[in-house]
Order: sequence, then structure tokens, then C-alpha cells
Amino acid sequence: SDLVSYNTLLNALSNLKGPKSAIQAEELLDQMEESQFKPNAVSYTSVITAWSRSRSRHKETNANSILQRMIASYRTGNISAKPDVVAFTSLINACAGTAGSAMKQKSALKLAIQTFEQMKNSVEFDDPNHRTYTSLFKACSKLASDHAERIRLLQVVFVKCCKEGKLNKDSLNIFLRGVPAKIRAKFLPNGPEDSIPKEWYTNVRRKDRPI
Repeated sequence: SDLVSYNTLLNALSNLKGPKSAIQAEELLDQMEESQFKPNAVSYTSVITAWSRSRSRHKETNANSILQRMIASYRTGNISAKPDVVAFTSLINACAGTAGSAMKQKSALKLAIQTFEQMKNSVEFDDPNHRTYTSLFKACSKLASDHAERIRLLQVVFVKCCKEGKLNKDSLNIFLRGVPAKIRAKFLPNGPEDSIPKEWYTNVRRKDRPI
């Protein structure tokens, strides 16, 4: 079907990472919304991912705009557009990659946390998975306003992540790099090489586990 053709092209654009790829992807999405081939979750997520991978100075706000369009489409009857964990995680990734002023980075961090909390608190959408947590760890590590704030946020996210059994090796590495030795010792008194409790990674695929 033409929907498949549209989605194939959108996926290709999301992988190009060129300066105009995200703009072209969004223009294609505009066309779809006006046509008989309504975008589905794959369509919208590809455009969010295109913005996330772009070098745009406004990647996070543009990605969020697409997610809000996706949610609106779903809530007005386009059931196939229901956002999944990949869509939300791609937006958090866009936030984590935000560059610019301290104010802009603060705003991007706020958006990342709000997006994560929306997933956590909604009965409508998917819960965060281990990749979502990795994206949030990245956002907290890169965007926190100062060292103390970074340490505080990384600890809060680490506790939640472990409690849900969603700690993967990437998240663990970001946490260990981002906190001082005394904090690492609080959670892993015998060092990261020691056996990590199984309940910390019970919901992570074997190849992504931190052991």
C-alpha cells in the first residue's frame, strides 16, 4: 500500500541525519495527514527520530511538536497512531542531544523529565523500558545545570530504574561516570565488578544486561 511506501521513505529520511532530512520528513508527514493515507505510529515515530538525529538547534521542540500531533491524531480517532515506547524515548533522546545556552538545556531537561513522567503516570501509554531509562540518564548527565544537580538527578533515576528491574549496561555506565566514588560505593559497596542484584535488571534483555 501507499502507506508502506510513505513509511519506507520516512524511515530512510530518519536514518540520513542530513541537514534537511528532518524537514523533508516533516513535510512528507504533512502530506500524509492531508491525504487518504493517514500516518500511523511508525510514520510519526520516524519523524520524531529524524529530528532527534538531526543537528537542528530546535530538535527537541520540533520532536515534541510531532509527538503532540501524534497524540492528537490518536485521540481523535486514528487508533493506528497511538504513541508507543519508541516515540516517547526518541523525544527524550532529542532532549539529551540538545546544545545551546544554559537556559535552553534547562528547558530540554525539563521536557525530558516531563515526557518520562507522562509515560509513568499514564494508563493510556506504554511504561518506560530500559532504553527509555538510558535516554533519561543521558539527558540528566548532559543537561543538568551543575555538578550537584547532576548527581542528585542521576541518583533519583538510578533508584527508579533499579526498582523496576530496567538497569542495562549503558545506563549503569552513564551513572558510574556521572557520580563521585562515595555515591558509587553507596549503591555498589564492592564495586561495579561485584555481582549486581538480579532484580535490578530482571526486565532487560540478556545481551543488554549490566553483567
